[in-house]
Amino acid sequence: KKVLDNQLKHLVPDKTCQTALELGAIYRELTRFDDAMTVYEKIENTCSLSAYWNARLKLNTGIILKNRLQLRISEGNVSFSDYENYKKTEEFFKFVYHYAKTCDDVLLQLEIQAELIELCAIAQYFQINSVSSARNYITEMEKTLKKYPVPLRRIQYYRMLARVQILEKNYEKGIGEARKAVNMAEQQGEHDSLLYHIYGMSIRKFVEQKLYEEAKECKRFNESKLLEEKL
Repeated sequence: KKVLDNQLKHLVPDKTCQTALELGAIYRELTRFDDAMTVYEKIENTCSLSAYWNARLKLNTGIILKNRLQLRISEGNVSFSDYENYKKTEEFFKFVYHYAKTCDDVLLQLEIQAELIELCAIAQYFQINSVSSARNYITEMEKTLKKYPVPLRRIQYYRMLARVQILEKNYEKGIGEARKAVNMAEQQGEHDSLLYHIYGMSIRKFVEQKLYEEAKECKRFNESKLLEEKL
């Protein structure tokens, strides 16, 4: 924070923005979303940024808004009053998406494609059908990954693919993709809680689907048995 304050005094816009994003990322890890937003808003209001750092600032601002929405969803507090924040997040992400494609920034494309898939998952809580959009983004991500096939991004791709399979209700396939991501991460010595969360979510959804199907079958069997007895 002291470094950021010093850079603000000497007006070094892009370097100041980079420091601000690093500080905001720390606040984000601590779930201090308001503090992160305060830092980002200060940069937005005081610095004239290059196109690249402006896009980076919008990306990170959108991520904070997305995290706020995810927190409210996990707490069961999401309501239509949060729709405005959802639309703001979408606006930031779409801006970055178009910038990344225009500049052919491969790394930024991979990052924003993943974030847009996450946003598609949030959209369902506002009764927005975004499944086809999620499939389009993961298809784009697969193509983009070929230009930058490093392990970290491959792990991210399979995590996002699992997320899309869940949205499409292909839970068994989701388990397979999530397992790939977890195995690849563990081979790299990484133990990402988010990966385990998506892996667990895929399994839970798959089990719920099977139980629902079995319950329907039992109901159908019982109704048929009751009809036979009546006849």
